[in-house]
Amino acid sequence: MLWGAEVTVVATPAQVRRATSADMPRIVAIRAAVRENILSDPSRVTEADIRWFIEHGPIWVWSENGEVCGFSAGDPRDGTIWALFVDPTWEGRGIGRALIDLACRSLRDSGHHVVTLGTQPGTRAEKFVGRTDGWPWVAKRMMKSPFGKSWHEASPRH
Repeated sequence: MLWGAEVTVVATPAQVRRATSADMPRIVAIRAAVRENILSDPSRVTEADIRWFIEHGPIWVWSENGEVCGFSAGDPRDGTIWALFVDPTWEGRGIGRALIDLACRSLRDSGHHVVTLGTQPGTRAEKFVGRTDGWPWVAKRMMKSPFGKSWHEASPRH
């Protein structure tokens, strides 16, 4: 149960786990392979950033047959979703929904009652944020930044 709402996670414990430093190459590869929210400057997300989130975030990974297929992380410092990425070959299987639940749970455990997600306009992530069938929280407000991102702020569903 998350924030008082029933959430069905399709993952089994063997499939979802906290990332380790051994997962870093696959995390970098998935981040580089995505078709949406592409980094204009890949050097903006460093190995030090990833290491910090592995230690403090945490980063959650979905693994099948030993291969990391997706990952998510919430930033406990400010309540934002820092990462939610699924390898394009693994999309459409509910992996993102399971991973966002874990990132939100981590933020809740860090004391956050509001979660913020920044994404490019028109992406699946932007459309996904307001859906109640997969998210344990509902959209509260959306703001457009001058940098071309849509920011979605959400709080627990009561």
